[in-house]
Amino acid sequence: IKAYKFPNPKDSARFDGLEEEARILHDTTDYALVGGFLPNLYYTAWVLRGMQSFTEDVMLNPDLTDYLLDKITDYYLQISEEYLSRIGKYIEMQWVGDDWGLQDAPFLPPRIFQESIVPRFKKIIDFLKSKTDAKIVYHSCGITYDLLDGFIEMGVDVIHPVQANAKGNENAARLKREYGNKIMFHGNTNNQGVFHLSREEVMADALYRLRHLAPGGGYIFSSGHNIQGNMTPENILTLFNTAKEYGTYPIDVDRIDNKLNELANTNEGIRNLLLAN
Repeated sequence: IKAYKFPNPKDSARFDGLEEEARILHDTTDYALVGGFLPNLYYTAWVLRGMQSFTEDVMLNPDLTDYLLDKITDYYLQISEEYLSRIGKYIEMQWVGDDWGLQDAPFLPPRIFQESIVPRFKKIIDFLKSKTDAKIVYHSCGITYDLLDGFIEMGVDVIHPVQANAKGNENAARLKREYGNKIMFHGNTNNQGVFHLSREEVMADALYRLRHLAPGGGYIFSSGHNIQGNMTPENILTLFNTAKEYGTYPIDVDRIDNKLNELANTNEGIRNLLLAN
């Protein structure tokens, strides 16, 4: 492993044309530009070692684990320096991440996550913030509720996708109440459990997220994770048209509540959604 030579993170060919493209988009469009280059730790370790092998390394070979994670951290710091020196002044969000959640538990024991991952990602994010004013968006599938304090300690500004039916993420009102003044939420719509159902249920799910996460700011509405093939075009339009109609600031909570009650009176699935949360 020590003999492995990482690619050259400062190879200028990686960045040819990047600054000019970012400048043109910044100056000629109204898009919020996002840095799509994604610094990560475990994903790269998995690619290098294999997912099963590195997962075993974490538990059985801490010296190897620490060495490799430190090398990966340094690699992404060097790429980030080159990348953000070109586009840092143009972007409003910078993507980072690794998947730390299964459906009902963290991928790692919380102690290892806190001791091994949080300090290294804090180092990366501190460096990113020294090079750009962009908000740092952290992608992590599965449960994130149990790890939010760690993400906040890292310096994460926005958490994505806040998978709606992963354990702890179901209750949008609790997420907002406990963490709404510490971190922004991106997503939380239920793409696993609702997007393939009726248009009314898709609308109700979108309204529920807007009702509890959007008031006061700190919420980015989206499909959560990727839209799957079982979501009809009509449901896609319903999802985003609902956000456009009810998600404009200032949020009209009473209007959303009235629409949710109207939908709940005609659909048992919607009533169950509201009762469960």
